[in-house]
Amino acid sequence: MKLNSFKIRKAKEKHKATIEFDLSDEESNIAFKRAVKSLDMARFIFDITQLGFRISKESESFDNLRSGGVSITAKDMIERFQQEIGILIEKYNLDIDDLIN
Repeated sequence: MKLNSFKIRKAKEKHKATIEFDLSDEESNIAFKRAVKSLDMARFIFDITQLGFRISKESESFDNLRSGGVSITAKDMIERFQQEIGILIEKYNLDIDDLIN
């Protein structure tokens, strides 16, 4: 990937970084898309960690249900996790194919 310029300027204790991307170059264009979506990806990762905690807590409740005759399998939990991840991908408008090539 070739960036046209990279500058850091110091002005009154503020630091600035300017990054230019050559959007006609495919590799640089993908890097640009990743940079633009970085906050959404960070939020997505945070939500996944929270999802893991939430599903883990719910599984404790499912253990209690199991003793009452209701059966929840590991496959059910995995499918639930996959569904929730799909919802998060849509929530943050992440097009994985666009970001990984």
